[in-house]
Amino acid sequence: MAKEIVLDNAEAFYKLKDARLSKNALWLSISLKNNSSSNDWYIQVPSPVNEVDLYTAQKGGGFKHLKLNDQILFANRPVKVNGFILPLSLKKGESRHYYLRIKNNYKLKIPVYAGTLEAIYEEEHFKNILNGFMFGALMALMVYNLYTYIAIRDKSYLYYLGYLFFSILFLLIWNGYFTQWLPIWSLRLLTVCSAITLVFSIPFSNNYLHVRQYSPILFKISKCLIPLFLIPVLIDLSAHTVLAFQLLQGCLAIAAGYWLMSGYFSLKKGYKPAVYYLAALSCLLISYGFYEGFHSSMSLQMGLCLQALVLSFALAVKLNDLKNKPCVFKPKCLIKLQVSPNNCLSARKMKRKALLQSSMVA
Repeated sequence: MAKEIVLDNAEAFYKLKDARLSKNALWLSISLKNNSSSNDWYIQVPSPVNEVDLYTAQKGGGFKHLKLNDQILFANRPVKVNGFILPLSLKKGESRHYYLRIKNNYKLKIPVYAGTLEAIYEEEHFKNILNGFMFGALMALMVYNLYTYIAIRDKSYLYYLGYLFFSILFLLIWNGYFTQWLPIWSLRLLTVCSAITLVFSIPFSNNYLHVRQYSPILFKISKCLIPLFLIPVLIDLSAHTVLAFQLLQGCLAIAAGYWLMSGYFSLKKGYKPAVYYLAALSCLLISYGFYEGFHSSMSLQMGLCLQALVLSFALAVKLNDLKNKPCVFKPKCLIKLQVSPNNCLSARKMKRKALLQSSMVA
């Protein structure tokens, strides 16, 4: 029997459990006692989660079952939000026992909370402000890189633009924002967006780090990675959605290894902009580690946002270098322009002089 958790403050937001999924499903046994002044208590399981089952023990025996999954439209959920919020039916002074089953298509650390709707919304308010700020910053950086690409036509910006666009789309789906109207496609869209993001990351890395020049072997390997990253998409189209997403996680590990090696070899050969690339990659990998360790709902967004800031700064440095390079040759060009007219004038004078001399001889 689980230890009873006493709910004594209607304004509080209680963390009931923080457990790791081991075989794609997790069972929690929870006992709650309501000593507060509110009858309005809920259990919250934040996204991304595929399925939640809540079994409430009844006084006369048996259980009341409430089931939610990511294929149910928001309009048909008890509380219309991007995560799962389930009513506890726990009146003042009552004690009840609950069994909660959480299912996912990949291993994940799941936090489970209890609170009144007011407490849950107050807790989510600050997170939504930060998420809005980070998504806004990512969109601004995407527009900046698009403008820069149009101005100078450097393919590095185009590849990075594709990487950033599909990364943002992935985060919107991951947090349940984008799939409000098409929930049944959520996992498939995650797979497609992730695969395309990895595909764009390879030519961007090759172009920005000059991998062909500094590491020809890695450049040859990269040609095999793009078709490899598209395999999960093909498997997904064959109706094996869960298997495709699991294979995609392996592709992510391969891509991370390639990113690290390409950055390391370019830096080893003296290419200084690789420092920015590795710093940006570190932001992303550290944020992923925080997500796996603590299941912070904002860590992935924050990691991608920091990566985008560092890489945009790196591309701006590259743009500045391109602007400065022509300045070195301008004085030489001016000298040539100055010399050329003088040469032309002297040639004309010599020609006239030769004509005059020939005419005098005649």
